[in-house]
Amino acid sequence: MVSRLDRYEEVVRRLPATGRSERGWVVVGRDHRGDISVRIKAGARRSLTEAEIAAEIRSAMLAALTTHRAAYVRAREEFFGSPLGASPWTDWARA
Repeated sequence: MVSRLDRYEEVVRRLPATGRSERGWVVVGRDHRGDISVRIKAGARRSLTEAEIAAEIRSAMLAALTTHRAAYVRAREEFFGSPLGASPWTDWARA
């Protein structure tokens, strides 16, 4: 028999996350298997400096973390009735 905690852990493990950079050049994603992808639009190397590309990657990653955290908090609320215990940032390696 699968416990409620086991079901919760499975839901959290499979939470996807996607984030788009502020200027839209980069999309970062995490699928239900935990694989992370980074897609950089064609023309970025021609149009942006290395520092701007790095900033775009950072902003996309932050957006992905933000959406993942929101889904994580929702899962805690659904399973436990409260987001208490949700850390400021979820650990993707454990999730």
